[in-house]
Amino acid sequence: MSALKLPNGPQTHPWVQTYQWLTNPLEYIEDCAKRYGDIFTLQLGQNTAPQVFISNPQAIQQIFTTDPKQLDSGEPAGIISPLLGRQSLLALEGKPHQRQQKLLTPPLHGERMLAYGELICDITEQVTSQWQIGQTFTVLPSMQAISFQVILKAVFGLEDGPRYEKLNELLIAILNPKISILQQFSGK
Repeated sequence: MSALKLPNGPQTHPWVQTYQWLTNPLEYIEDCAKRYGDIFTLQLGQNTAPQVFISNPQAIQQIFTTDPKQLDSGEPAGIISPLLGRQSLLALEGKPHQRQQKLLTPPLHGERMLAYGELICDITEQVTSQWQIGQTFTVLPSMQAISFQVILKAVFGLEDGPRYEKLNELLIAILNPKISILQQFSGK
């Protein structure tokens, strides 16, 4: 059996890659994409499987249209996520992963996807309409606002109101903690 050849990526120590990923993930990913192309490999953590990052639209389309039985997730794929929990689709593997993925298949096809597309466009227009021409801004809050609204409205089916606002607030608190992830792990 031949050895699997992973795409090129940084050859720095895994802890250096992890530090760069944790401290400035977007800039690090963009730098890697410029240097290594649309598909590259990172080693995040010393004892974890290498992670392949893909930003090539055709490759992403191929992944999403591949028979789910040919794909796996979970820890063998390098996914370890305390934020999502052990029963998250991203953390499951084998038969449990395939069963949960199959449950999501009907809502993510056909007319339902067209409706999601409309919702995503509406949300994006609403968020970006607040941008001021000639003024600089940080894009992360806008991208998170779009993502969170899509998650809450399309995935969870929530409408504007107190419950929606509370969940949005909780998502922001979880994903934007007051102290950095490095401080959390170091106990400082």
